Amino acid sequence: MKLIVNYYTIFKIKLYRKIVRFLTTRTPNIKLIDILEKNFAKNKSEFCVIIVGANDGISHDFLYDFMINKNVVGIAIEPSLDIFNKLKNNFSIFPNIKLINKAVHPDKKEVILYRVDPLKYNQLPDWCNGIGSLFSEYHEKLAIDKKNIIEETVKADSLMNIFSEVEFSNRSIDLLQIDTEGFDFEIIKLIEFKKYHPKIIKYEYIHLTSQEQHDSITLLKHQGYICFSEGNDMLAIDLTKIKL
Repeated sequence: MKLIVNYYTIFKIKLYRKIVRFLTTRTPNIKLIDILEKNFAKNKSEFCVIIVGANDGISHDFLYDFMINKNVVGIAIEPSLDIFNKLKNNFSIFPNIKLINKAVHPDKKEVILYRVDPLKYNQLPDWCNGIGSLFSEYHEKLAIDKKNIIEETVKADSLMNIFSEVEFSNRSIDLLQIDTEGFDFEIIKLIEFKKYHPKIIKYEYIHLTSQEQHDSITLLKHQGYICFSEGNDMLAIDLTKIKL
């Protein structure tokens, strides 16, 4: 019944979008916060989240406020030590979220992270704080001068190894959130979908290449998800488990 209702909802959304496109340039939005509120609003129910590229856990992210006063479990991964320490402090109210100070990479145990120099934070917009990428040229896309970028060597591991490290098994993942500044599709490809099939996957779509954008959606559709854009992000939703 849930699947039928969801597909009926999608039909209405697509029909509405066609009408709206015909009449104006505006289209309706599907928002993650609305989906989470609809499906995981009960404070006592367990909410399992995996955050890859957690930053400090608060900046430019509504998820922290949503998780307050909820029974939250999961993993938050952040490679930069100074930012990780802020994450540790901010997430101290979530004792059942395991914090991992590593980057996620398919095979390397150590990688170079290109990030904004913390000493330059006050000279740049606040959204620059904590942005780190495995791609040396990434910050050029954001018009951040190379002189403001430093190289930081950080520990790394694959996503499934990290799951094993924290003994994260037999969990039903409600949300997998990925924000790794251009590396998001590589993270998605590391998921063992037969063992872990997140109900919702949110990833930063806009900084992928056009080929990666296409391939990421194709992969997720093959895994049974339907995809919706939300601003710069893509939401992949398992309609058998989530109400729209």
